[in-house]
Amino acid sequence: GLDDKPSWQHVVNPRGIDIKAGANLLAIRVVDANGTVLKEEQRTIRYVNTVAKAVLDEKLSRLIADGKTRPIIALRFVDDDGYPVRRGSSGEFLLNEPYRSHDRQEGIEREPLAGRIGGKPIFEVKDDGVAMIELEPTTQSGEAILNFQFNDMRRQEVRAWLQPGQR
Repeated sequence: GLDDKPSWQHVVNPRGIDIKAGANLLAIRVVDANGTVLKEEQRTIRYVNTVAKAVLDEKLSRLIADGKTRPIIALRFVDDDGYPVRRGSSGEFLLNEPYRSHDRQEGIEREPLAGRIGGKPIFEVKDDGVAMIELEPTTQSGEAILNFQFNDMRRQEVRAWLQPGQR
């Protein structure tokens, strides 16, 4: 049974609810055994699964080329309206030399014969539309250039400047 203060977790079972891309209006109505309405609520839930662009987040990034630390390029993936893409979205990207993706290098080391040799590095979106792209440590300061091609064939280039480490 429901207590006096029902929460969305108690009332809504997400299975069987048809969620479409974009804004979805979800409404609940709590009624007692006599059919008397005890509470009504509405919420708009956005489901974003199409990436329109990637935006560099310098605050979450670690743009250092000290030869020891793995640089991290934090990117926020959003739709055409600026809403973050859902968690779990992923894709491939290209990265300019001499920089190497830690993800790709790790795959090659784990499975040298069947691993990601010749494959492109991948990104995976976590919370709030952010993907953390880790690079192999480098002493080469300069511009790391990441190239993306999204599902709608839209292409984008993101540039991040790696600063030299402290000497």
